[in-house]
Amino acid sequence: MTSWLTDRFRRQIFCFSYLILGLILPLVVVAQQHHPKALPTIALSGHDGWVTSIDHSPDGRFLVSGSSDKTVKVWSIEDKKEIATFIGHTQMVNAVEFAPNGELIASASSDATVRLWSLPRQQEVDTIQAHKYGINDVTFSPDGKLLATASRDYTVKLWSVETLELIAELDRQQNLMQSIEFSPDGKQLATGSDSSRLWNVEDFRQIAAWNTTEGWIWSIDFSPSGEMILTAQSSGQIRLWNTADRKEIKSLVGHQSDVSEAKFSPDGLLIASASREIRLWSVVGMAPITRLKDGENYVHTVDFAPNGLSIATGMHNRTILIWDIRPYLDPTIVQAEVVEATFEEVIVDLNVENSLNLYGFQFDLKFDPEILIAKQVQEGNFLKKAGDNTYWMPGVINNETGTIHDILSIRLVPGEVVGQGNLARLIFAPKQTLDNHIEFTRFQLSNAKSESIVTYVNGIEVKMPIRVSADIFVNAWTEGSNVLAEVQLGFPVNVHGFQVDLNYPPALELLPVSNQSLKFDLNKVRGITENTLFKFHIYQGGKLKFTLSDGLLNGPLETTALPILYSKQIEITSSPTWDINRDYTVDLFDLVILANHLGLPISGNPRPNPDVNRDGRVDLFDFVKVGANFNQTYSPNPRETVAAPTTVAKLSVDLGLVTSNLRQIAVELERHPMANRLDFSQTRQLLASLISPMETILYPNYPNPFNPETWLPFQLAQDAGVRIVIYNVEGSRVRQLDIGRCPAGLYLTKDRAAYWDGKNDQGEGLSSGIYYYQLLETPTSRANSSEITPVQTMILLK
Repeated sequence: MTSWLTDRFRRQIFCFSYLILGLILPLVVVAQQHHPKALPTIALSGHDGWVTSIDHSPDGRFLVSGSSDKTVKVWSIEDKKEIATFIGHTQMVNAVEFAPNGELIASASSDATVRLWSLPRQQEVDTIQAHKYGINDVTFSPDGKLLATASRDYTVKLWSVETLELIAELDRQQNLMQSIEFSPDGKQLATGSDSSRLWNVEDFRQIAAWNTTEGWIWSIDFSPSGEMILTAQSSGQIRLWNTADRKEIKSLVGHQSDVSEAKFSPDGLLIASASREIRLWSVVGMAPITRLKDGENYVHTVDFAPNGLSIATGMHNRTILIWDIRPYLDPTIVQAEVVEATFEEVIVDLNVENSLNLYGFQFDLKFDPEILIAKQVQEGNFLKKAGDNTYWMPGVINNETGTIHDILSIRLVPGEVVGQGNLARLIFAPKQTLDNHIEFTRFQLSNAKSESIVTYVNGIEVKMPIRVSADIFVNAWTEGSNVLAEVQLGFPVNVHGFQVDLNYPPALELLPVSNQSLKFDLNKVRGITENTLFKFHIYQGGKLKFTLSDGLLNGPLETTALPILYSKQIEITSSPTWDINRDYTVDLFDLVILANHLGLPISGNPRPNPDVNRDGRVDLFDFVKVGANFNQTYSPNPRETVAAPTTVAKLSVDLGLVTSNLRQIAVELERHPMANRLDFSQTRQLLASLISPMETILYPNYPNPFNPETWLPFQLAQDAGVRIVIYNVEGSRVRQLDIGRCPAGLYLTKDRAAYWDGKNDQGEGLSSGIYYYQLLETPTSRANSSEITPVQTMILLK
């Protein structure tokens, strides 16, 4: 029993395999054909040179042709024979066209003439000596009243058909004019040379110039609606443009050499192009439908019949071929659609429309393996209508070459499928977020007889969502005597990080920054990678502008993008010259700077500048300026009148020298003839208090904020033992600095001020935060009592 079942099962498998093989092999064979075999239905011979130009009569009964043999011939399409030959040109005929009435024919030649021929009388009507050099193209206006000519003498001319008088000559161009065409309404004229140009026929002015190319625009054509312009390029491209704004709609690529001519079908749904082959394109799908070829014979010209059912081509082998294109007028359409595009997955559906008799399909595809990874190909449900079975092959994925080969599906039951639906779903994983073109190759649809179905399929551009975007701002304001500038990221979308440089005005000096990864150039901070606050010392007022440069955003999958950068300008009021260290307070630190430079010549504009009156030397007049304004405070903000200082400038001076100089200035003030003047008197009193301080003061630390060390300056009015106690924000003592016994005087410089290394009493580094400090002095005269100064605040910022 078991053996019988096994044999029966084997026979079923064998039969099934044979059936599948019989169904698939014809499909594979058909898939290898690029298109169904198409042959011309009519061939017309008679010219002794290659056929340069052809045109159908408006009623479609006749065909006119021009040739390098210098003749113009007229053919009866119904009778498939020549009915007239017009002789008169002395050089090759480059262009021919029927007038809208179907009775008049114009021909343009390299002999620089246009000849008009009557079809009913079969004779020449007139000759126009139109140009200096050969004429490449000629065309009638839609109403038949104007004739336009394009010449190798760089000109385009318009003529009255009735009087043959010159109506207008358009502005001379810079190269040979190759092609010309009126718009369907006759209001515009398009010309082709090494660029495309559009002209207003009413006033003959140029509307626009575009499509500049290194080669030639061999032909130019309007769509029947006038909304599009078609150009055939020597580069092998066929390009479609929006007439209104001249923006490119699509570039159709496929020809391997220059495109001699391209035209719209009468209904505007197809394009026929001529090169070493004829190609038909769908305007709706912007994709190729088929390729028609007559050996290696070059095609010089192509024209649609007025009913759109056939095309005529002028060949290099001196023949005219007429092709029946009805099989290609209602193709099955295959369109790709991006269903989803995220940073995790890209899904593309392949859908079919206008299917009349589909039984199976096969295709390959290409993608960029640097951008996408193919994960899976899933079968669609279109061939499974009514629950029917299919044979499905998901193809062979190669993520190294970016290909999937032999994707195939075929029905296993009789009956073809009509309508529209999904053929397959393609699933990718993105490696980068760049846009990527997916191209379908060897695409073939077949019916139940394994006959190829006329179809066109579009590749698709997979556009990822907006990948990375953000603004980077710099905001600036004044705080006390300083300018603060903050670089900040704003409105980030998929931003993993950023980098930007800050450019600040030379009127400012950047105060120390704790971020060790930043790089500093003249008036520039490089490599800012996080929201950062900068503090600046002001040396000059005015309108100060901060700008950002070299911004870069980083996103997922190694994506980069450029941010929008914003600048900031603020207005600053300068501190007066007697505020030497520019802290917007005139105090003893300004006097210390003065005393340290007493008698020295000053050149240029040093920072700080002790030459208060800018006379090139530091002398007692500079002291008088400072003394007269001592304890005055100012504000960098024009809207404020007073601001307390927040930063003490770093000092590095010889205090003994300072004291000696102060005494010298005091003596000179006593002896000066203006000693009794108010500003001199105020300065004398000030110096006396500094030489022998009248009170004990604990000054703000410097630098502040700091990391990890800072100095705590003070002055003593009398000899005393000094301790400085440091507290955290909870009021707990974290460190006590025992300075020891100090004589009365100034302790302002680094070599005399108290020093703190940012550690607690146990030698452990403290965390960032606000800390308070206080000076406790024990006067020598009162050894058992202590005096306490007011508390100061400092910030440890790591």
